[in-house]
Amino acid sequence: MIEWIRKIPGKSRRLLASCLVVGGIWALAGCLPPPTSNATLAPTVISVTPTNGQEPSGTQPTPRPTLPARQELQPLDPYGAFASGYTLELPDGVWLDTGTAGRVSAVRDLVVRASGDGRAILTRESDDRAILTLTSCENILFRQVRFGYDQPDWPDQAEPGSIPLVELVDCINVRFEDCAFFGSAADALRLDSSEGVVLENCTFYNNAGSPLATGDAWQTSQVSASDCLFETVGSGMLPLNLGASTFTRCEWIGRQGYLVPLAAANRLQAEERLLRAPRATLVGHLTHVLATRVASFADEDQAIRIQDNIFASQEVFGLFDSLEQTLPALLPPPTLAWSLSGEKAEETEPGQMLDPTLGLQVTLRTEIVPVPTTTPVVTDAVAPTMSPTEPPAPERLYDIGRLISALMPFRQLAGQLDPLITGAVDFELRDQFGKDLLTLAIPIDKLQEWIDGSRPDTLLAQGGLRLQNPDLVPADFCLRETCGLLSARWQQARLSRALGCEPAQQIVYPAGEACLVEHQLSYEGTTLSEATAWHHYTFGVERTAAQGLTEWKPVAILASQADDGRYFVTLAGGTDRLPCQLPDETQLALVQSLLEEPVSVTADGQELALQMLSAWLEEPAPVLPLLVLSADETQLTALVVLYDEACRPRTVTLELVLADDIWTIQSAELQKGS
Repeated sequence: MIEWIRKIPGKSRRLLASCLVVGGIWALAGCLPPPTSNATLAPTVISVTPTNGQEPSGTQPTPRPTLPARQELQPLDPYGAFASGYTLELPDGVWLDTGTAGRVSAVRDLVVRASGDGRAILTRESDDRAILTLTSCENILFRQVRFGYDQPDWPDQAEPGSIPLVELVDCINVRFEDCAFFGSAADALRLDSSEGVVLENCTFYNNAGSPLATGDAWQTSQVSASDCLFETVGSGMLPLNLGASTFTRCEWIGRQGYLVPLAAANRLQAEERLLRAPRATLVGHLTHVLATRVASFADEDQAIRIQDNIFASQEVFGLFDSLEQTLPALLPPPTLAWSLSGEKAEETEPGQMLDPTLGLQVTLRTEIVPVPTTTPVVTDAVAPTMSPTEPPAPERLYDIGRLISALMPFRQLAGQLDPLITGAVDFELRDQFGKDLLTLAIPIDKLQEWIDGSRPDTLLAQGGLRLQNPDLVPADFCLRETCGLLSARWQQARLSRALGCEPAQQIVYPAGEACLVEHQLSYEGTTLSEATAWHHYTFGVERTAAQGLTEWKPVAILASQADDGRYFVTLAGGTDRLPCQLPDETQLALVQSLLEEPVSVTADGQELALQMLSAWLEEPAPVLPLLVLSADETQLTALVVLYDEACRPRTVTLELVLADDIWTIQSAELQKGS
């Protein structure tokens, strides 16, 4: 779960100048000078000859380091060797070429630090390999050491190379304290099967690639970072193959956005996680957010934990810093969090300019009437009965009246905001249990007009109201029963049975190896208008191999109408919205009987034999995701999920016909992209 805080007093700033986006042109809104403290994370002035001069006053941005002439690049050898049990003291401000000494293997208990209060610089004459590579090393400490190259600022969204500044391979307990990583044409620090890596008060800046990266090994690495600044030229998700890792009091600052860590073995797996459950990732939570402070977040596997981190685009950091001082006093007490919203680079269509409009995202706490959990009363030993086709009587957990009451304190907000914020306020409401309730958006200049108890239809027609709690009843918001009394949870239960989601997980044994397969149906929200409501779901298959690698394959997007329970399906990768029905017992039994033998389909010119998942179960049981597209007395068209010889899911359309009192499969067509 993600929790936000509006302001932590006394939080120090460690950023260079920050500019603000205005109109169609990026204009300067204000600069934040670097602090004068010795603990600053800003890059320091480096000269060839160490000096005893003071730190920059803070009135000017700190200059970038200057690379000395080639003859001034000094060898590392006179100061010692990277060997077990050694302590190397390196001179302040001198550029040292690691040369052949930059490859270190099986070293233990090594300390490398700068003499005095300055920082030594480790570099190389060329960047054809890493400045420093540690392999199978243990208990290593770097203190006040800089790793990098003199390099003009990289352009926005630069295409990175492949050679990092520093890489750790199969290492244990390597610490970097008060270190800096800069000027890389690729990533700054790459971890490969390394654990106990500690980053304390470190700065990463002007690197074309990511500040952190992980290698190709399947084994996760583990890192603990605190009080670090991660400056980037890019924006978007940062896949990291990490486990049990933490980032505390760190700042992630980028251009036209920022990088967000996401636990994944590689980019493909990261994209699958985002597609499957975006709200379970920090990347999903920060969609359309230009600047925010994240108090606490942990992914579902606890692989990465975030504690008091700032994520901000450098163009708006000055405005965000100002808002942290003033905005909390303008927001009502139920406000849990706020963010500065706007478009980031990865959210823009290729070749298009960024939309400069700025808005707010506000998270509010409200209360619902809890769902009753009492059991029905049984009288005269006769249990209460209910038609299997009718939903239970809905509880009014929340409604449009209480929503408008919760929004009332925001009616006067427009005149109190910074004039640069001209977009919309995106509201996210959560209940007293911390669960998502609903979302909507109101233009800032319409706050007073739309938040009106006498005109709730305006919010329904124009506010993009989306329910996120599956127990909410659409009719309680649309003010008419014709909008629908069927809750998303009731519809989801019926869909789950038809799509083979019960039991949730199945252990199968293709090619003699255990594999975990799970049919997943996820509720994506309910969209409302004045007269109709639609529940939305995503159906897919998660497959986990014996090595722990997980694949998720989307199958279809489903929508059901809340008034009459009609269903529509859109296949993954497609655009056509097809009406469908849930199979009855007769139809399900018919299709299962015809699929007891493998079905042949053509894929890329080759024949594939597909079977039901039950073919690989240790104890065979009928497990068949099935939707009926059309049916009459002599034909039936069905959408099913079958499995190939590697037990990977394939979506197939079956045409069944009845001739001479015998049902047969007339055709089986593999769906595009399956």
